[in-house]
Amino acid sequence: VAALRQPPLLVAAAAAAATNCTTRCGDISFEYPFGVEPGCYHPGFNLTCSSNDTRLFMGDGTVQVLDISIPNSTVRVNATAMAFDPADDVQRGVINATTTWRAAAAADDDGGPFVVSRRNTIALMGCNARIDLRGGDRRHSDNLVSSCTAVCPPVGGDDDAAHDDGDGGDGHTIAIIGAWNGKCSGVGCCQANIMLGYPSYTIQIKQLQEKNLHSFDFHYIAYITDETLDFTEEIAGRSATPAALPATLDFVIRSNSSCSTTPANSTAGAECRSEHSFC
Repeated sequence: VAALRQPPLLVAAAAAAATNCTTRCGDISFEYPFGVEPGCYHPGFNLTCSSNDTRLFMGDGTVQVLDISIPNSTVRVNATAMAFDPADDVQRGVINATTTWRAAAAADDDGGPFVVSRRNTIALMGCNARIDLRGGDRRHSDNLVSSCTAVCPPVGGDDDAAHDDGDGGDGHTIAIIGAWNGKCSGVGCCQANIMLGYPSYTIQIKQLQEKNLHSFDFHYIAYITDETLDFTEEIAGRSATPAALPATLDFVIRSNSSCSTTPANSTAGAECRSEHSFC
C-alpha cells in the first residue's frame, strides 16, 4: 500500500506520468495518480473534464470534484442530497426507508481507492425521525457507524392542544422551537460524526412513532458532508434545501509492487516514487 508520511493513513501515491497529460480543469489542478487521458492515471483514478473545461468529475462524470490534494490524499466532492418522500416509503403510517451511499463511482466493496473521510458527518433534516448510518467490510456490512435523531415538538399552549385526538387541531401543528438560524442540533435537523470510513454505507431513516405526530407530510433530506450545517428558517421550510453539499474522500493505492527503502529506486513500486508517499 502506498501511503503518506503524515495522517491520515488512507492516502495517495504519485508517480511520473506522461508529459502531455492534462493537469488542470477549470480552477482545479491535479497530478498523477489522477488523470483524464488514458495512460495518464492509475487505475481507478480517472477523471472527466467537462466539454467547456470548467468542471471536473470523478470517473464516469456523475460526481463533481471540488478539490484534489495529493499531499493530504483527499478529494473533495459535491455529494448529492438524499431525499426520502413519505408517499413512496410509508408503511402502516411509519417511514422505514433505506438507500445506499457510495464514496465515488470508482469505489468497490473491498475498500478502494476511495473511502469516506472521518472529516464528514451524517445529517438529517426533517421531523421526528432517526437516521442510521451502517457500513463495514463484506462480512460486517451492517455495523452501526453513526446515528442521530431530529424532532419537532408539537405546539400546544395547554394539555388539550398537546393531546389533540388527531382531527387536525393545534396539537398537530409542528414547530421547530428555538432552532431558527442556529446549529443543526437535533430540533428539525441533526448531525453526527462519522468515525469509521468505508467506501459505501447503508442509510436508514425510521420515523418515530410518537403520539400526536403526523406520519404523512414530512419530507426527509439526508447528507454526508464535511460542513457543519447552519439550520435556517428557509431550510426548515424546504425553500432553500441544498441540492448537494461538499464531502471529503480519502484515497489509497492498493498494490502488490515490491518496496524499496529508496523511493527513487527503479526497483520500487511506481506508486511509491513520490515525496508524498511511502510503501
